[in-house]
Amino acid sequence: MEGLMKRRQLGVGLVGMIVLIGVAMASSVSGEDEPKAPDWSLRLNRTIQILERGGIACGSFEAFRDPDFAASVADRTAADFVLWDFEHRPYDITQLRMLLLGMLNRAQVYNGGKGQLQPRVTPLARIPDPGRNLNEGIVKQILDIGLYGWMLPMVETGDEARRAVQVSRYGQCRGVPDEEPEGLRGAAGVPAIRYWGLKAGNCQTRDPNSYQMKADVWPLDPNGDLLFIAMIETVKGVENAEAIFAQHPIVFIGPFDLSWSLGRGGEQSDEVCPGCFSREEEELIAKVVAVKNRLQREGKQAHIGIFATGAHCRFRVSQGFDLLFMPYDPAVSKACGCTAAQ
Repeated sequence: MEGLMKRRQLGVGLVGMIVLIGVAMASSVSGEDEPKAPDWSLRLNRTIQILERGGIACGSFEAFRDPDFAASVADRTAADFVLWDFEHRPYDITQLRMLLLGMLNRAQVYNGGKGQLQPRVTPLARIPDPGRNLNEGIVKQILDIGLYGWMLPMVETGDEARRAVQVSRYGQCRGVPDEEPEGLRGAAGVPAIRYWGLKAGNCQTRDPNSYQMKADVWPLDPNGDLLFIAMIETVKGVENAEAIFAQHPIVFIGPFDLSWSLGRGGEQSDEVCPGCFSREEEELIAKVVAVKNRLQREGKQAHIGIFATGAHCRFRVSQGFDLLFMPYDPAVSKACGCTAAQ
């Protein structure tokens, strides 16, 4: 009798153990099946993240329009961003959308189940219009398909920079610190919501991780993930650099148009550095850099970009440039301090 009781107790114990193991296994499987929340510790816009942390972001203008080429760009290790050029190439929104889809890499999005939504290479585009003739519809279209930022050529005044910021952002919720300048971007259920991997948001929920809250201009909105770059390419733009920085502190100096604006037509000289532009043009470039450096000394976000070849990119970095447009060359990128190459 006593032996029978012991066998029954042992049987009950084994059943209990099996049940516990089964529950644990079910919990484990359930945990694996449940989608993990995205990692919000990093920005969606990696180029903004680099600039915000004091790094040097490097990328290039691209004119090729093949999705397979876009995929190869997205997989390169020496690029932080790519800017598709539609100023000097035909503007085609459908083609741009195919390039964005070509840059998607599901393995990077999954990232071993960590839920990382940040693209390693930030997709940007330059539109055809100059600042004096900004087409708001083009900006709306390129943002609606999912771009993380854009560049406006020939910005010559603070008003032009302000207008570009306005058409980049939605109307703001009442009471937010950055309610001004008024946002002019039209609101709709855009493909960008899905491309960014987010959900739609509104002023009732004010979900900081929704597309409408994330898709705002940085650094106007410190949490924004849209990067707008104003191009200074003329003598007039240099003269108004202070006003342009006051409206939006991220600029790019277009040295080729600036050279033509001076009447020097692309002249180069080794007076300042090997492969640099004429001394007169370099003096104008230095004036714009001086505004940016002063703003940074005052503790403000201010960033500046330029074309840089292997011959003088380190000189540009020493001046204060932190947004370099250059050929994809891992060795040069590393030598110039580009974040992706480190």
